[in-house]
Amino acid sequence: MKRIALIVSLMFLLIGQAQAESGDQYYLVNLGYTQKDISEKPDPLILASLSYGYGLTQKWAVEVDYAQSISGGGLTKEITPTESVDGDYSVWFMTLGAAYRHIFLDTFYFKGKAGFTFGEDELKFNDNTAVDNDKKSIEAFSGGLGVGYLAGDVIGSSVTVEAGLVMHSQDLMSLMIGANATF
Repeated sequence: MKRIALIVSLMFLLIGQAQAESGDQYYLVNLGYTQKDISEKPDPLILASLSYGYGLTQKWAVEVDYAQSISGGGLTKEITPTESVDGDYSVWFMTLGAAYRHIFLDTFYFKGKAGFTFGEDELKFNDNTAVDNDKKSIEAFSGGLGVGYLAGDVIGSSVTVEAGLVMHSQDLMSLMIGANATF
């Protein structure tokens, strides 16, 4: 099922490019805050992401997102009441999906996203003999909601500012804030 969704998303991307030759293209640079829901309870992660979007219409776009943790994720796992091991948690993922923007009050917009996310999360301990390291694949449908501001009067006509809450997988959700540049 997941492979079918990925193939359909890729077809949607290719068909959309063929039909919307003059569509807007944009890059979105984000910083995000996320906490993975795992038993070791790591410190929150700071994510950096880069998105490329291709406008099919004024409201619909196809987006490809790449995100990676850049800091945080430290954790301590208790082995016995007197012994513990320090470790780190990190994550990277890529999302292919569709985005919809609804403009209101001429300068603000709501944004909804849905797509397929794949990547890896890794749990690495400093003492490999005491605790097993763990690397897991992420494969999930994802979605997000956000708001944006068309900053033409303040920054420039091709710049927008966005904030959103994105559910990447069942146990990975992030709060992202960033800026768009349209060309």
